[in-house]
Amino acid sequence: CRHSGCREGSTETNEHALPSAGRCVVALHEGELIVRRIKGTPPNVSLVATDGITPPITFGQGSDPEILGTVTVGVHHLLD
Repeated sequence: CRHSGCREGSTETNEHALPSAGRCVVALHEGELIVRRIKGTPPNVSLVATDGITPPITFGQGSDPEILGTVTVGVHHLLD
Protein backbone atom coordinates (compact mmCIF):
# COMPACT_ATOMS: atom_id res chain seq x y z
CA CYS A 1 0.00 0.00 0.00
CA ARG A 2 2.50 2.49 -1.27
CA HIS A 3 0.65 5.75 -0.51
CA SER A 4 -0.06 4.76 3.08
CA GLY A 5 3.62 4.08 3.80
CA CYS A 6 3.49 0.29 3.36
CA ARG A 7 5.94 -1.16 0.90
CA GLU A 8 8.11 -4.20 0.36
CA GLY A 9 10.95 -4.37 2.87
CA SER A 10 9.09 -2.33 5.52
CA THR A 11 8.29 -3.53 9.00
CA GLU A 12 4.67 -3.05 10.00
CA THR A 13 2.73 -3.22 13.23
CA ASN A 14 -0.96 -3.93 13.16
CA GLU A 15 -4.04 -4.06 15.33
CA HIS A 16 -6.80 -6.63 15.07
CA ALA A 17 -9.83 -4.61 14.03
CA LEU A 18 -12.57 -4.67 11.45
CA PRO A 19 -10.99 -2.86 8.49
CA SER A 20 -12.81 -0.32 6.37
CA ALA A 21 -12.37 0.36 2.66
CA GLY A 22 -9.06 2.02 1.85
CA ARG A 23 -7.18 0.58 4.86
CA CYS A 24 -4.10 -1.60 4.47
CA VAL A 25 -4.36 -5.01 6.07
CA VAL A 26 -2.15 -7.98 6.84
CA ALA A 27 -3.81 -11.17 5.65
CA LEU A 28 -3.04 -14.86 5.34
CA HIS A 29 -3.89 -16.15 1.87
CA GLU A 30 -3.04 -19.64 0.63
CA GLY A 31 -0.32 -19.98 3.27
CA GLU A 32 1.33 -16.63 2.49
CA LEU A 33 1.31 -13.40 4.53
CA ILE A 34 0.32 -10.48 2.34
CA VAL A 35 -0.25 -6.74 2.78
CA ARG A 36 -3.06 -5.35 0.65
CA ARG A 37 -5.57 -2.49 0.57
CA ILE A 38 -9.27 -3.19 1.24
CA LYS A 39 -11.54 -2.17 -1.65
CA GLY A 40 -15.33 -2.15 -1.66
CA THR A 41 -18.00 -2.85 0.91
CA PRO A 42 -19.77 -6.10 1.80
CA PRO A 43 -20.69 -8.19 -0.04
CA ASN A 44 -18.28 -6.93 -2.77
CA VAL A 45 -14.94 -6.78 -0.94
CA SER A 46 -11.50 -7.43 -2.41
CA LEU A 47 -7.86 -7.07 -1.41
CA VAL A 48 -5.89 -5.00 -3.91
CA ALA A 49 -2.11 -4.77 -4.37
CA THR A 50 -0.60 -1.40 -5.29
CA ASP A 51 1.96 -2.75 -7.76
CA GLY A 52 -0.45 -2.64 -10.72
CA ILE A 53 0.46 -6.22 -11.64
CA THR A 54 -0.90 -8.50 -8.91
CA PRO A 55 -4.58 -9.35 -9.48
CA PRO A 56 -7.06 -8.50 -6.70
CA ILE A 57 -8.30 -11.20 -4.33
CA THR A 58 -12.10 -11.09 -4.19
CA PHE A 59 -13.90 -12.51 -1.18
CA GLY A 60 -16.44 -15.22 -1.93
CA GLN A 61 -14.62 -16.53 -5.00
CA GLY A 62 -12.62 -19.48 -3.74
CA SER A 63 -10.30 -19.48 -0.77
CA ASP A 64 -10.97 -16.31 1.21
CA PRO A 65 -7.98 -14.68 2.91
CA GLU A 66 -7.93 -14.41 6.69
CA ILE A 67 -7.56 -10.78 7.80
CA LEU A 68 -5.04 -10.75 10.65
CA GLY A 69 -5.08 -7.03 11.35
CA THR A 70 -4.95 -3.48 10.07
CA VAL A 71 -1.58 -1.87 9.36
CA THR A 72 -1.15 1.06 11.72
CA VAL A 73 2.55 1.93 11.30
CA GLY A 74 5.07 1.35 8.51
CA VAL A 75 8.80 1.57 9.28
CA HIS A 76 11.06 1.92 6.26
CA HIS A 77 14.52 0.39 6.52
CA LEU A 78 17.03 2.88 5.13
CA LEU A 79 20.16 0.93 5.94
CA ASP A 80 20.74 -2.82 5.72
